[in-house]
Amino acid sequence: MTHTALKFCAFSLVCAVMLLSFPIPSYGPPANFFSTNFSQRQVITTGGGDASDTARHITATFGGPASGKISSTSFLLKVGKTAYLVGMHDTVPPGAFTLLYPANAEDSIGLPTVFSWTAAADSSPVVSYRLIVDTDMIGNFVIDTTTFDTTIAITITTTDTYLWRVTATDVKGETRLVGDSTYKVDNVLPETPVLLGPINGTETGIISIRFDWTDAFDTHSGLKDYHLQVSDTDTFTSLLVDVVQTGLSETTPLTLFTTSGIFYWRVSSRDSVGNTSGFVTDTFTRPIANDTVPPLGIQGLTLQALETGGILLSWTRSPSADVVQYNIFYDSGSGVPADTLLAFVAHAGEVHTFVTNVLVPGTEYVFRVTAADTAGNQDSGSFGSAFATTFIKTTASASVAKEFIDVRLRVGDSAVPIRFTISGTDTQIKQLTTVTFQYKLTTDSTYKNMTAAALFTHNKNPIPLGDAKDRLGNFQFVWDASGLDTGDYQIRAFVTANNGDTDLIFASGIGVRNVDPQFDSPTLVALVTDSATYLDQMINANVSETVLITNFLDSQTAMITLPIGAFKSALDTTNVFLNSTLAGASIVDNQLEIHLAPVLDALVVSLSNGDTTLDTGSASITLSFDDFDQDGFVDNTKIRWNEMSIYTHSGLSGATWKKLTTSAKQDPTSTTSGWLRTTVSHFSIFRLVGPASFASLSNFMVTPNPFRPNDGVASTGTTFTSTPGTGIYFLNLPQQVRIEIYTITGARVFEFSTLNSTGQIQWDVQNDAGRVVASGVYLVVATDLATGERVMKKIAVIR
Repeated sequence: MTHTALKFCAFSLVCAVMLLSFPIPSYGPPANFFSTNFSQRQVITTGGGDASDTARHITATFGGPASGKISSTSFLLKVGKTAYLVGMHDTVPPGAFTLLYPANAEDSIGLPTVFSWTAAADSSPVVSYRLIVDTDMIGNFVIDTTTFDTTIAITITTTDTYLWRVTATDVKGETRLVGDSTYKVDNVLPETPVLLGPINGTETGIISIRFDWTDAFDTHSGLKDYHLQVSDTDTFTSLLVDVVQTGLSETTPLTLFTTSGIFYWRVSSRDSVGNTSGFVTDTFTRPIANDTVPPLGIQGLTLQALETGGILLSWTRSPSADVVQYNIFYDSGSGVPADTLLAFVAHAGEVHTFVTNVLVPGTEYVFRVTAADTAGNQDSGSFGSAFATTFIKTTASASVAKEFIDVRLRVGDSAVPIRFTISGTDTQIKQLTTVTFQYKLTTDSTYKNMTAAALFTHNKNPIPLGDAKDRLGNFQFVWDASGLDTGDYQIRAFVTANNGDTDLIFASGIGVRNVDPQFDSPTLVALVTDSATYLDQMINANVSETVLITNFLDSQTAMITLPIGAFKSALDTTNVFLNSTLAGASIVDNQLEIHLAPVLDALVVSLSNGDTTLDTGSASITLSFDDFDQDGFVDNTKIRWNEMSIYTHSGLSGATWKKLTTSAKQDPTSTTSGWLRTTVSHFSIFRLVGPASFASLSNFMVTPNPFRPNDGVASTGTTFTSTPGTGIYFLNLPQQVRIEIYTITGARVFEFSTLNSTGQIQWDVQNDAGRVVASGVYLVVATDLATGERVMKKIAVIR
């Protein structure tokens, strides 16, 4: 053994003895320390005994491998001024770990970016991490740094796409690499948009402004959105609009610019990593408006809940000529003012629609639609309410017709007719039994049932559909509104099916204002008496108007339709009423010619300002009638409906009735009314008229023929009861006529003569002795007593 070797052995023995005799502190090795295999890291310490960051590794074996024991954890051993990190033998690299941020292919602006990853587990801590960031990972790395943390902030300013990786290394030098992940740095600002409108102080009367600018582009990270701001100051210290617009380079923010003055607006663009262009600014001006009168409101607001969860609103345009848009407000729940701005709809055409987004099912939403003119004025609005739903519709719906939407009633109107429609499939409609009408003050939270006008026994609330249906196939209910105070009201209608289901989900509401006519003109004046129905409705020259009136005493119905511009005097700044009266007794009846007979009521039409001749186009007059028993006669009369016409009379003394040309007609059925329609250019008195007598016997007829009173079919005859439609009729007779009935063998059965024929004679099918005529064939001889003309016909009686 060499001298050097002997010196090393002696040194080692001394070190071993010193180590064995050194007292072990409480945090030292466990009891089996000296029978275990360890690796040691010698750490050079400072004078105070603290370990430094640098170390060199040595290996020592205690007890030999025969013991087979391994330390489960590493620990620190201090001997004098030297500290040892003692742990098990380690040949395994650090455990798997994950790169967290920035995510793969993520973009960033050139601000400090936090790189982070999960910790790598290892049996020989401490693990160090090397972060490398570069464009190609070939050399001369952009970032190459080592850290013991799992998070580090790095700033890269050059726009490019980078790769980044992390290598974990334990104390034995074992390593694990994770990466590469891509990372994009973008320091290029997006393109600045160019403002298109409104620009250069543009004057506009629109109160909802459409802002438009050019599309901005970003070739690196892609454009994300635009930032729009509008202010009434050039410093933008107070913002009227502050919105982020994604996608489109135009928007109409939900803001009403109702004041006059100069407005400032600006737009910037932002890319997907957050780079923002500068603002570009321009102005527009709303001129000082001389017009402070709001336009007339919309007409016919209806609401329909959709199965998608939205609600469909539809309405007819405002009559005012200067309307430019409609503003939709809403709120949820009853008793709210509906003052949250929801949308704008530009004025275009007669009918407008809007569909809301999905709403909360089962919640009642109140809507208000206002009309706005070029001066920024808007009316108080038409109200409506509906329950949102996502259920499949199983029940038909009720909607109040437009004639009663957004009306102003005169205080004290005792009976107000409300027309409504039913929508749904035939099966759904057949399942309906009643319709219920309710009302409330706009500020109230609950609805009340309307009081039905007591003049009509069939008028109830709820009202059965059969009682509500009129002669034109519409539905009407008469509201006793005499107890209403002046104020704004909402009304609604809902239906009930025969299985008890109530269709509240599809309830619809409208706005009604009860006014004192001394201060505010009503739009509807209604009055129902024991002899007639009066309805005065305000009209406007800018729209086509339709007025429906029903005499509830006998269900006679009339409809008047005016074209646009019919009366130029009916401007939106004046209150011109169409006065219509449907009366059961008319003072002009006795002025009919002797050969004419009136049918049902007389319709009297005039204008409140005295106008009678239309300025433009023609109005239509529609009058209805019934033949539910299908005997060919208008019910409760002796007049055949296929021989009727509409006649007109001026109402002036000495004037005569004139026959009008029928422009359209509908034959009656056992369940629906018939009607005749004519067109006129002058208003006066109109009436359905049948022939009372004829000039000759050229159209003489006997009906029904054959006469079968016992077969149960009304059209083939029923036993005479003195009521119209029973027995046998001789029709189209002259004023002076004789009717003779003979058997086929020539025996006389019956004879009747008159010098004042009404054009028809009803025979009770009895002989001169008052006995019922037996079955058989008979001869009928009609003689015109004025001219001597004779006509003979056969008739069969089958009992």
